[in-house]
Amino acid sequence: MFWFDASLKKKRSAFSGESHGITFHQNDPRPHSLDLKEDRSSFIWVQPLILCIVIGAAYLPSLWHGFNYDDYVVLVDNSFIRSPSNLSKIFSTDYFNLSGEDSYRPVLTLSYFLDWALHKASASGSHAINVILHIAATLAAYFLLCNLGLFRNSSRWIAAAAAAFWGLHPMMVEVAASPGNRDEDLVAMLGFAAWGLILKAFSNELRPKINLEIKGLLCFIAALFSHEFAVVMPIAVAVGIYLAASGDSIRKLKRALFVSAPMFLFSFLYFVGRMFVFKPVTGISTVIEGGRFSALMMFLIKILPTYFALTLFPVGLRTEWKFESITGTGPENLVWLTIVIVLLIAMAVFFIKGKRWTFFPMVFIIFLLPVSNVIFPFWISLAERFWTLAGIGASVAFGLCIVKLAENRPKAALGVSFAVLSVLLILTEHRLWIWGDQIRLWSDCVKKSPLSSRCYINLAIAKLRSNDLTGTEELAAKAVKISGNTPANLLFFSRVLRGNGKAQEADELLGRYCTPQGEYEWLCAELAKAATDEDNLDKAIVYYQKALEGRPDHVEALIGLALVYMKQREYQRALDLAQKVLAMDSCQPDALQVRGFIRFQEQKDLKGALIDYGEMERCTQNPEQKQLASQNAQKIKGLLNR
Repeated sequence: MFWFDASLKKKRSAFSGESHGITFHQNDPRPHSLDLKEDRSSFIWVQPLILCIVIGAAYLPSLWHGFNYDDYVVLVDNSFIRSPSNLSKIFSTDYFNLSGEDSYRPVLTLSYFLDWALHKASASGSHAINVILHIAATLAAYFLLCNLGLFRNSSRWIAAAAAAFWGLHPMMVEVAASPGNRDEDLVAMLGFAAWGLILKAFSNELRPKINLEIKGLLCFIAALFSHEFAVVMPIAVAVGIYLAASGDSIRKLKRALFVSAPMFLFSFLYFVGRMFVFKPVTGISTVIEGGRFSALMMFLIKILPTYFALTLFPVGLRTEWKFESITGTGPENLVWLTIVIVLLIAMAVFFIKGKRWTFFPMVFIIFLLPVSNVIFPFWISLAERFWTLAGIGASVAFGLCIVKLAENRPKAALGVSFAVLSVLLILTEHRLWIWGDQIRLWSDCVKKSPLSSRCYINLAIAKLRSNDLTGTEELAAKAVKISGNTPANLLFFSRVLRGNGKAQEADELLGRYCTPQGEYEWLCAELAKAATDEDNLDKAIVYYQKALEGRPDHVEALIGLALVYMKQREYQRALDLAQKVLAMDSCQPDALQVRGFIRFQEQKDLKGALIDYGEMERCTQNPEQKQLASQNAQKIKGLLNR
């Protein structure tokens, strides 16, 4: 019981009035910070070492897991990470076309380059890196908890228990056991480290440690480049600084803004860079093309409210979303907004009444719970891996409950800690076993959510990977029935039917729902593609035009129709369509291939064709396309050198 007894022996000194240079009144009910200087002995590493052993042992079985879920898209089938020459493209606009990411996450992509360099993306190697990252993230959570100013002196064991609560929570299995989801552990590791370093740098109000602040800011920038949800951290840091600082409200507010201002600045620069430089969101390109400095400055001022809205309601910055919808007011956003208002009122009540030990974790749960107000309703966000950052708030609450219990009943506090962590460990091991096999995972999803078409589709994909074509067709049919004939599920079902040799049934299915409305133009484009493969070019043109009627910027339909026109030797029409695609995306490899062929074959523009094939080789991650572009470029160079 030494770890609780020690806190009891120092109960009086805990309220002596000083903690890292932060002064409290003797009767101030706020919990006091953990004195990081109190223990300079070798025992300071006992808690981190135990955390490493516990978390490592808990996730050790994942080393024998195979790949699952998003692992195939971002790692296994991603040719971009296989060539070191692509490293320079991470910091260019080519990143989005080649990496498979919709958001700008270069640190995450660098980790996948490391996977391939070390072990050629073997399952056990990738899972080993994930386990190491999760251990590091848990240690970062421990470091943060030791610097938050929440626990009494000599409470390192309680901080370690709270960190273990975060690291062992079963919701973390999806993050720690899936290489495709390691962005969550990266943003947690770097974000918690940044937060802890900045708090430690300013723990002494009179002598801040600038070197620690710089390290913290560098970690925060890396967190932003791991996952855009890090944009929400500055406001949580500001609130934490405000509550820990001494003095009157104005002085505390100034200090909070001063400390967190660099984080707000860097996150805003990331936001603007993502919007303007790397891959502009729909509606912004026209402003940039105007070129007037005053117009750009006015636009920056207009997006400031959007940025601050994102710090409370962060979403992925995806190009297919309309700029105006980023802070939309859909029903799921209203649900989230209502819950936030209720919690803010509750927080205000706790704060006024001096119940700050209750108020504090609620702050972090609210401001660190990233909820997309565009695609994810609140309850789904709670159930998925968005626990990663918000979980630190629950860990704080757990640690503070143990502190309160240890004041009078240290044995009970020890028992509760052990019981809670044991239950979490059992639940995590069970969840880890489920994640060990993709068919078992999605079968469990179907069992728990029998009305979720997503579960059936993913189980069908798992069956398809195991060559169970009959089972795949049955599951795809169920998904279509449950979802009410959504376009994506109809498209998948038609491809399964075609793969099973039922092309006529697939065409009939698509034909019933092909319409230029909603997302159903994809079905028209699929019918057109099938007709092209059958050399029924007139039918293909009809369906491609029907798809473009509903969505004129449908890239796949534009490229498909261009290829049909090329087969019919209507090269000018094909060139016009390719130019239209390249006006939207100058690095679209299929459009570059069409234009390069026409320039070479029909226009005899060898230099223009050479440029197109060079760009095609640079922009594509398809090995066959890359080889074709290289061969054609070499052929043209030979002709030019004659």
